[in-house]
Amino acid sequence: DPDTNIYYSSHMEKLIDQEFIRFQRSGTPMTLLRIRIDNWDNIIKGVSIKDIPVLVKDISQALKSLFAEGDILGRKGQDYHAILLSTEQNKGLFVAERIRKRFSTSDFFTSEGNRVPATITIGLIGSGPEMETVDVLKSRIDNVMAQSIENNHVYFYQKGSARKYVEEVVTIQNISGKELF
Repeated sequence: DPDTNIYYSSHMEKLIDQEFIRFQRSGTPMTLLRIRIDNWDNIIKGVSIKDIPVLVKDISQALKSLFAEGDILGRKGQDYHAILLSTEQNKGLFVAERIRKRFSTSDFFTSEGNRVPATITIGLIGSGPEMETVDVLKSRIDNVMAQSIENNHVYFYQKGSARKYVEEVVTIQNISGKELF
């Protein structure tokens, strides 16, 4: 998408399929995230028509800035998909929660200067030996995302069901004492 510099959903679906084939062939881990902008319908009802494309671009860029170079991000409406390459599910959980928290501190504004509150919900699934097909992967991310939306928290797939991610409280600081995440 030239406006957001994020892949369209149709291209993203192809990339998910390709990365799954790579995972099957090489065994290199991957983690798939589905991200939803919470209360999207209420958000767009509260802004003018001219502000919607700008808001979509700003939200997309805010999300994109939270991912590492090489991670893949795509969008369809209020849903975003991300592929974390060479990332096992446990590390993906940490990344997902960090993204959710950092996004919650982002500010978005209308052309009139009104703040638009936006939060996200994330569902996550890592590749594993039980993933026989890409359709199984996609079905499980759908189930996990439904739990995430219902409970407004990061959920992941483990041992046949969606589970809530409970982050350990860890603060990592650099030499200057600045909190990194």
